[in-house]
Amino acid sequence: MTTEIPHRWSLEHNPLSGLTFGLWCRLLRENGFDVDSCYLHRAAFISLMSLFNSACSACERLRYGGSLRDVSVRSDPVFVLGHWRSGTTHLHNLLSLDGQLTAPNTFQAVNPSSFLSTEWILPTVFRPFLPSRRPMDEMAMSFDAPQEDELALSLLCGLSPYIGLSFPKRTVEYERFITFGGVEESVVSRWKSAFRTFTAKLSLRDQRRIVFKSPAHTGRIKLLLELFPDARFIHIHRNPFTVFQSSRHYFQTAAWFANLQKIDASQFDAAILRRYRILYDAYLEQRSLIPSGRLVELSFDDLSEKPLDSMEHLYDSLEIGDFSVVAPAVRDYLSTLSGYRKNQHRPLTQHEILHVNEHWKPFFDEFGYSTEYCA
Repeated sequence: MTTEIPHRWSLEHNPLSGLTFGLWCRLLRENGFDVDSCYLHRAAFISLMSLFNSACSACERLRYGGSLRDVSVRSDPVFVLGHWRSGTTHLHNLLSLDGQLTAPNTFQAVNPSSFLSTEWILPTVFRPFLPSRRPMDEMAMSFDAPQEDELALSLLCGLSPYIGLSFPKRTVEYERFITFGGVEESVVSRWKSAFRTFTAKLSLRDQRRIVFKSPAHTGRIKLLLELFPDARFIHIHRNPFTVFQSSRHYFQTAAWFANLQKIDASQFDAAILRRYRILYDAYLEQRSLIPSGRLVELSFDDLSEKPLDSMEHLYDSLEIGDFSVVAPAVRDYLSTLSGYRKNQHRPLTQHEILHVNEHWKPFFDEFGYSTEYCA
């Protein structure tokens, strides 16, 4: 009896649908054109979308190429850092309520090669096909909502751990791009060029300070400071046991939408444990590169329990604006979340508790969490 593959036929939540044809062909080549037969329909869909995206991108280069070369890009964005499932999206949403700041939205992040030319029409065309909720946590989705720039970077240069979701047979290869440690300088330069291009496009549209959010940036502080020497950083951390459970839930519910190759679900836990260490080994090594007064660390619990105090502390410490101006909008937004229920996860077994402790003990200590598990 064949086991049914979750979401096998779905074309929703596909992170590669914004690729241009040239980069799609490059990714196929570097993965040996290895697409499993059960996902050929997804590859066909991405191929069709890539042709459309390439046409739109060509038009955009003709129309905006000169303007992008001349646009002034601010050197002081705000970066929201933290491991996946640690509350980075919630914090990004709160910061994006501030009219003094701006952030890339979902449409811009999934159409980075053409959004300057197409944002006036395509969100209306595709809105009926956009799911209203994220599959892993039921948070609302819309083209206007703030979105992580890692999606845009992955679609502009293909140098992202997110590509490994689609090609899991080479996931370790793509994990190099969590930190870019040991990666050839020419490859790093491609990534930097993609980031500059995306930032220039955002800045052409809006000159306010940008709030970027990507968990992978947590391991890239050195590179980020090379690009944006006056950047501010906010690191949000969460109980590692909760992060492990929530990350597992993500892989069990959402990762399947991206696959072009069959995945071995028995490897999910090992991948979560490995990536956490990669990310935080780099963060703790590079954190000292951030100039004094430009980094704030806070816990997800504090942000949840004392959101207004936590946000005011961020604004005051980083000098990113007048929080009193945005406080009413934050209160209103938080009131809309009053009925939101966090995912309920299966309690960890004793073996799983010991396994998490074995791999993540230094980070429990670093961020002040007990290694005693409470279900």
